[in-house]
This record gives sequence, structure tokens and C-alpha cells, in this order.
Amino acid sequence: TEKIDMQEKMIENVLQAEEKERNRVARELHDGIVQQLVACGMFTQNLLDELNNPDALESKIKKLFTLLRQTTLHTRDLSHNLQSAEFDVMSLSDLLKQLVRQLSATSRIKFTLKDHLPESSDLPSKVKVNIYRILQELCANIIKHSGAEHAEVISEIAGNYLSISIKDDGMSFDPDEQGTQGAGLINVNSRIFKLGGQITFNKHNESGMVVNLEIPLPR
Repeated sequence: TEKIDMQEKMIENVLQAEEKERNRVARELHDGIVQQLVACGMFTQNLLDELNNPDALESKIKKLFTLLRQTTLHTRDLSHNLQSAEFDVMSLSDLLKQLVRQLSATSRIKFTLKDHLPESSDLPSKVKVNIYRILQELCANIIKHSGAEHAEVISEIAGNYLSISIKDDGMSFDPDEQGTQGAGLINVNSRIFKLGGQITFNKHNESGMVVNLEIPLPR
């Protein structure tokens, strides 16, 4: 009973945190970004009135660029804060489930998840962010280049390491071959290095690839 009460309290806290964050984002959108976009629209409309006045037109275009730059920065900051809050609240298991659902819903490949992580295996937000981005990039490569029909993500704890594998039934490739290390894989290797982990690419016996991640658990 005590365990159930604790779980219910945790769920309640998560829901309250999510609701608070949604309200904050709604205020930020209405008071900041929406108002800035309205101002951009008004500036754009006013440009038509200055077509025969080059000096005034140039001045208003510069102001419009400044406002657009401010809106872009505001949007980026809001997006960053929203993502950070998501990684603070959700466990790695829940993030993996969310990722697999999104990938299956937005691509023709059927992604599945075998999650063997214990409930007590949650990680710091920075670690979860890097793992999530690594998996996003690796799965995006499968969608773009493999021609696979199925892909599977497997997560588990092996000793002092977090082990994640991604298997697909598409075309394999050699990551050491010249021209295969694009910006995405370079970014993946950079994040793996930051986590002190290792990544290996292996051709499947019949078809496809198996990518293995080994990431040391924070002490």
C-alpha cells in the first residue's frame, strides 16, 4: 500500500509539473512570440506603402530583420526550455517509448521497443538528452538510407553500463568507408565521446545492421 501511495504521489507530481509547464509555454507564446509575429506582419504590410521611397523602405526592412531575429531567438529559447523540462520529468524508458511511437507514426518503418530498464535506473537530464539525440540520429539514418521494413530498439543494464542496440532488416553499410561519415554520424560520435561510451556498427547475418551503444552509468 505504501508503494502504491508513493507511485500515485509521483504521478500526481508529474502531472502538476506538466500542467504548470504547459501554462508557462502558453503565456510565453501569447505574450512573446505571437505578439512579435503580429508586429512582423504589420511591418510587412507597411512596406507596400514605401515602395516609392527607397530610404524609408530600407529603414523598415532593417527593422523587420531585427524583429525577425528577435523572434527566432525567442522561439529557440522557448524550444530549448521546453525540451529540458521534458527530459527532467520523463524517465529514459518513457522517452524511448515516446521516440519509438513517433518514429512508427511518421515513417513507413515499423519500430518496436524491448525495454528491460528497471524502474530505478533513471539518469541525469543531460545524459538522457544525449542518448535521445543519438538514437534520433541513428533511427533517422535507418529511415533515410536502409530501405528497412522493421527496426527494433533494445535497452538494458549490463553491469555498470547502459546497453542500447538498434537492429534493422535493411541494407547494411560500412561506417569506416570514405563518404559514409556524414555530419549526423560525426555528431553521434561526439555525443558518445562526451558520455564516455562506445558505439559499434555490425552487419547482420542475413540483412541489415546492428548498432550497439555502451554507456557507463553515472556514479
